[in-house]
Amino acid sequence: MPCGLADATPNNSVPQPRPPPLPPPPQALLRSSGAALVIHTAGPFQRSSNYAVLEAALDTRTPYIDVCDDTAYSERYVQRYGRGRLCLTT
Repeated sequence: MPCGLADATPNNSVPQPRPPPLPPPPQALLRSSGAALVIHTAGPFQRSSNYAVLEAALDTRTPYIDVCDDTAYSERYVQRYGRGRLCLTT
């Protein structure tokens, strides 16, 4: 069978492509990599409420630096989850 194709079904003789596997959660990547620091440079995401990388760093107790965020993004996180988990510097 060609790589990346699922088995053909009786109702469909043409093999269908398999969906790509889901990536592991950020926490699993940090734990398995042994990272000592997260430097987040992806953006712009400041207008979103996607805190996945920040949460992964906090959950794994990995120091986190974000060079692309703005103060409002960080303040929204603090409002949502509490100041005890995050130290803001500008």
